[in-house]
Amino acid sequence: MNYEVWQRRYPLPKDVYAHYVNTEFNPPVNLTEVDIQLAPDTQLKLKIPVAGSVALLLTYHSKAAALMSVFDSSVGLYLLQLQGINSRVGFRVSTGLYWVDLMADETVWFAHQPESGITRIVMPAPREIPGIASASSESVSDRYLLFADRAELRWSEREKLYVRDIHEPPG
Repeated sequence: MNYEVWQRRYPLPKDVYAHYVNTEFNPPVNLTEVDIQLAPDTQLKLKIPVAGSVALLLTYHSKAAALMSVFDSSVGLYLLQLQGINSRVGFRVSTGLYWVDLMADETVWFAHQPESGITRIVMPAPREIPGIASASSESVSDRYLLFADRAELRWSEREKLYVRDIHEPPG
């Protein structure tokens, strides 16, 4: 898998984030302070464990707010972690931005780049993701289902995974 394609995409132009603003939240998130970066998990110095081989980290005022981590598996680009950071910054982003939609859209964008080498996006059922079963909030599980819906992943009863084959056009 060629993560360089994804790496070259960042930083995103600030106007891209405007599509993900929760307009019901006041004051709105300052879009000039929102950023996203792709990094191998070994480069992230966070207080939470990061699963997977690479993470997409959303920051606000240069502080971690949310992350998604994936790894390249034999079945495709495998989503392992989709987590808001438990902090004031994380809360601000979770209420002011539709960050799960952003992560899903970025994943689909990457997968559709011919140089990425991605043929599928896959995600296990939320109850099968380590740490989710012990999570105290249904919103944690809902976050993964929201990602699956936004990225147009469909449940495969045969594979017991949410799957999107990339030859499918976006939208």
